[in-house]
Formats: sequence, C-alpha cells, structure tokens
Amino acid sequence: MLAAIINTICNATGVFLGKIISSQKNMSGLILMKLQMLFVAVIMLVPVFVWGSFKTDIISWKYVLLFGALVVVGVIQNILFFSTLRKKNLCEIEPITILVTPTTIVLAMLLFPDERNLFLLAVSAVATIALIVSRFDKGKLDFDKYSWRLVAFDIVYAIEAILIKYLLGVTNAVSLYGMRTAFIAVILFLVFTNIKVDKVKTKDAGKILFNSMVTCAENIARLIAISTIGIVNSSLIFLLSPVIVIILSRTFLKEKITVKRGIGDIVILVCVVTVVVFSY
Repeated sequence: MLAAIINTICNATGVFLGKIISSQKNMSGLILMKLQMLFVAVIMLVPVFVWGSFKTDIISWKYVLLFGALVVVGVIQNILFFSTLRKKNLCEIEPITILVTPTTIVLAMLLFPDERNLFLLAVSAVATIALIVSRFDKGKLDFDKYSWRLVAFDIVYAIEAILIKYLLGVTNAVSLYGMRTAFIAVILFLVFTNIKVDKVKTKDAGKILFNSMVTCAENIARLIAISTIGIVNSSLIFLLSPVIVIILSRTFLKEKITVKRGIGDIVILVCVVTVVVFSY
C-alpha cells in the first residue's frame, strides 16, 4: 500500500518537474529523456548491486523474450511521452494520460485470475468515469498528433505493467528496474545520436538529476506495489496522481481549478479510501 502511494506522489511530482524542465530555453523533451535515462541508469547501479536478486529461471527463453519486450516497450513509452511533454500543457496532457488506468485494469483482469474482483472493477469504473468527466471539456481539448501519441503511451504503459508482473516472478523490483533502465539508456543513446546533451547547462543538469532520483523512487515503488498488492489495486491508488498534479499546477503555475474538477477529485479520493478500507 505504501509503495503505491509513493509511486503516485513521485509520478505526479516527476511529471510536474519534467514539464518545467522541458519548457526551458534550449531544452527539448528528447534531450531531457536521454539525460534523465542516463542519470537513472547510473543511480540504479548501487541499488542493483546491493539489493538485486534473480532466480535462475530468468535465463530461460521465456523470460529473456519477456524482458526484451519490456525494454522495447520502455523505449517506445519514453519516446512517446517525452516528445509530447514540451508540446502540450499539463491541463492537456492529464486528461489523456488518465486513460492509462482503465486500460491497465482491464488488461490485468483479462490476463490474471488473481486480479479479478467485481468490487474493485465497480470502484475503478466509478473513479475512472469521475476522472474523465471532470477533465474532458467539449471543444477545449486540442486532439492533435501529440494527443494521439499520449493515447499510444497509455496503451504501452498498460502493456508494460503486464510484462512487469510476469517478470517479477523471477527477479525483484530493484533488479528489474535497474536492468530495464540500463538497456533503455543504451538504446536511446544509440538511436538518438543527433540529440546532443553535452551543451546542457550545469544548473539544468542538476534539476534533471533530481528528477531522475524522483523517477527511480517512483518506478521502484511501482514495481513493489505490483508485486505486493497487484496491478488493479496499485492502479486504483494511482488515480490520485492527476489530483496531485492539479494541486501542484494550482500552487506553482497558478492554473485554475474548476468546480467540476474539484467534485471529480473528491469522488476519486472517496473511491481510493474505499479500496483501502475494504481491501486491507
């Protein structure tokens, strides 16, 4: 439970910080992506060495292929998200990325019998509807090519959660995230050779380093949550992330919170509390 909450808070913080960093002059989403993935890979070296663990089954073809798929999905996910981050406002990004939760829940319930729970399905449906209705305003969402990238991101993110659950059977959260990040960082640097990171200012690099630490905490917590309370439960708690983003946006970026959004956030909070009270 605690891991899911940490994942949610760190995700909202990371998205908010990423938007601020990528919006700066001479900074792009792809530069941020390359440098952040490099920092994350380096940061994870010590945790993997100290706390990493594997089962011998991980070298079987089944898990090698699953891990390969996880890396490919991770590369696609990062490209889709970071290439959009600078182009869209948070108020435009959030309504589309929230669709990742129902997508993940549906896939998990279809593929894993232990994730099937009618009570959780009903609560997630109510929370998702509240989130969508409170965020989508007719005529106010510019659905361009970057919006479609975010839709693709939602699908890829959900697929990643499925692959993670399979792979956590042969390794722990720290090892899996560390290995995944290392491979993704190498691939991104090989593919995007034209994206130069050597001219990033020291001050900006420091901000990216801090955001990389937040990203590490977010993803390790996410994997621990999936391994302990399951995909559906952790996804439901993850619904609080947009609420936190709104609070941060209102506090620091002075974005307006509408009555409809406020009501939607209250419904989501009630749904999450209901899951916590009746499931644990």
